[in-house]
Amino acid sequence: MTATEVVTQTAHDAQRDQRTGRMLPTAVAVGGLWLAMALSSVFAPDLISSDQDHVPIMAITIWIWGAVATGFVLFGAAFPTRDRMARWGLPVAVLGIWGAVALVSIFAPTIVAGSDGTIVPVAGLFSPAAGAIATGYACLAAAWSAVSERRL
Repeated sequence: MTATEVVTQTAHDAQRDQRTGRMLPTAVAVGGLWLAMALSSVFAPDLISSDQDHVPIMAITIWIWGAVATGFVLFGAAFPTRDRMARWGLPVAVLGIWGAVALVSIFAPTIVAGSDGTIVPVAGLFSPAAGAIATGYACLAAAWSAVSERRL
């Protein structure tokens, strides 16, 4: 080696694919999750009190559950799998879960309570919590399968 030569280290193709290959599925999962939350916040029915006050209850409460689910997705992505096809299992599960949350919160019927006509979107209140719990289980399963794959 002479003084004018520069030695650069190159990563193997598999190692480079491992680094960049797990960020795209994670970004798709987080982006889809927040898109479903935004759609739920905008289009879900409001809580309407007896005084006809409209409270966008989904827009107020869904962000907390979305932040929890985002943390779960980032946890699940911290354990990469070697199989390229298996990396897309978690984003598909997350998109399915939060797509269902968006559909339930937007289209589920509301409850009219009392004679004064208070309208309560009960399914819209509980579906984000159920979505966050289901996302946690999916991410735990993805992390467990990646760790158990390494042990073999």
